[in-house]
Amino acid sequence: MLIGVVIPCYNETNRLPTEVFIEFMCQHPEWLFCFVNDGSKDATSDVLHRIKEALPQQVLLIDRRQNKGKGESVREGMLLLATQPVKYVGFLDADLATPLHEMQALVQLAENSQYIFVCTSRIKQIGSGIHRLAGRHIIGRFFATLIS
Repeated sequence: MLIGVVIPCYNETNRLPTEVFIEFMCQHPEWLFCFVNDGSKDATSDVLHRIKEALPQQVLLIDRRQNKGKGESVREGMLLLATQPVKYVGFLDADLATPLHEMQALVQLAENSQYIFVCTSRIKQIGSGIHRLAGRHIIGRFFATLIS
C-alpha cells in the first residue's frame, strides 16, 4: 500500500525540515511524497532536489518557475500522485505545522473504518498558537460561518 502526500512549497528554504522528511521516509518506505515548488525565489528548488536525490523512489518533484498559488500546487501534485499506485492521498504544509505522525493517524482511521474521505482542521488549543493576519482570520471566519 502506498500513501501519497503532496507538499506545496513556496520560499521554504529556511522552514523545510529536510531531515525530518528523510528520516520519516527511511522508516516508512510505503509513503510517496510529491513536493511541488511553486516558483520559489529562494533556494527551495535546491533543497527539494537534495531530498529527491537522497530517496528517489519515494520523492516526486514538480519544480515550477512561475508561482501559481497553493491550491494549484496541491491540484498538480494530486494529479501526479493519481498516476501512481497509491491507495491514499493527502497534503501537508512544508513546515510540518501538522506533523507526519498525524497523517499516519488519518491513514489508520481510514484503514479501520468505512470512511472514504477524512480531513482535519487546525483549532486553537490551550498553550498553542495559530498566528494569522487579522484580515485573513476575519475572511476565514466569514466563509466558515457561511458554509455552516
